[in-house]
Amino acid sequence: MSFLIRARNVILSVLALSLATGLLFFYTHYERHQHCAHCVSYAMYVESMMFEKPENRENTQFFHYALDTACRGSLLTGGHCTSFRRKFLDDPERYKNDIRAPYPACRAIEACS
Repeated sequence: MSFLIRARNVILSVLALSLATGLLFFYTHYERHQHCAHCVSYAMYVESMMFEKPENRENTQFFHYALDTACRGSLLTGGHCTSFRRKFLDDPERYKNDIRAPYPACRAIEACS
């Protein structure tokens, strides 16, 4: 009988530890994925502005304008878009072409892993 009680306690301890580990894993990774999703959304909006005006694709000033205009709503209030904008403006010549593919562009600025 005492063997069954010990076995039950061990099983319950293992289950509790597994549950705690799983919750901790998802808690720590949730924000990282959310950060990536915000970046992709921002980059898609910038790309849509660049797509609507193809004659301005190579215009760095228009790229600055698109980055500024795309920074609105929850991206602005959450503070995400200012960091994305700053990283995209580190090398505007590169990113104004790379933004055609939003996810790889966000990986390039290390917003997505």
